Formats: sequence, structure tokens, C-alpha cells
Amino acid sequence: MRWLACTILTFMISMGLKAQTITASPGWTYTLSSSDISEAGNDYNVNIESAANQTLVDAVTNSFYSATIRVAVEKIDNNWSNQLILSARRTGNGSGGWFSGVSGGLNYIQLSSTPQLLYTCTTGYFSGGYFDVPIQYRVQGLSLLVPAQSYSTTVRYTITN
Repeated sequence: MRWLACTILTFMISMGLKAQTITASPGWTYTLSSSDISEAGNDYNVNIESAANQTLVDAVTNSFYSATIRVAVEKIDNNWSNQLILSARRTGNGSGGWFSGVSGGLNYIQLSSTPQLLYTCTTGYFSGGYFDVPIQYRVQGLSLLVPAQSYSTTVRYTITN
């Protein structure tokens, strides 16, 4: 009887633990080269895109049961021109176990300093989270009018459930 009470108590405590973590890797660097200008007098390529799976996002939860996770994204400018527009989108589904799913985020959204919903996923039972969701980036607004220098920004992902 004592063993049963300890087992039930342990199970109830573990059910209440719902810590979450998110990982996104790797980063993206693009270097503009002379081949990006087709002829003298022409402008740069209007859209610069990363690989379709440039960043893989893992949203980890310690829930044994199915959980709905919302993934938001924002940018934190380090040295960024306001003439440049950074956007992100989800390009695939990733995986989340049995009875899991992901929705939203297939169209580019313009990143700003305010977090905005990129996609929502439902984890499967006993999956521990939703994994390897591929993200692609796009930069627009690059032109001869943007001063030639290095620009950088940080993209931050936040999960909530």
C-alpha cells in the first residue's frame, strides 16, 4: 500500500512539470558579391533567401500528454538598416510524435521588435515536444541606396502554451 501511494504521488508530481525549452540553429550569413549585380547600372537582386531549412526549431516540453505550443518570432537589431526588411517562414512540418500537427507560418512574415506568432504545433503523446521545424529567411530592400557595410540582427524565438 505504501509503495502504491509513493507511485501515485510521484506520477502526480511529474504530471505537473511542464518546463519548456526552445533551440534554433544555425545562424545565417550572406555576403553580397559582384555576381549579384548582372550589369553596371542595374540594382541588386530584390530578394535574398536563405536555404529552406536554414534554421531548425525544436520546442521541447516535459508534458506526457499532448500539448499545444505557439512559436513566436521577433528580431533584435544589432546594426541593421531600416531600409532592409527581414522576413521568416516555416517551410516544412518537422515531427512531434503520434497525433501531432503543425499549422500556420507557411507565408513570410516581416520581423519586427514585437513578437508575432509564426506557427502553432500540437505535440503527440509521450513525444516530449515538436522537433526540426525548418525556417527560411528573406531579406528585401537591398539597393545601391543602402550604405555598403555589415548589417546584423538577432532573431529570437519564444514558445508559449
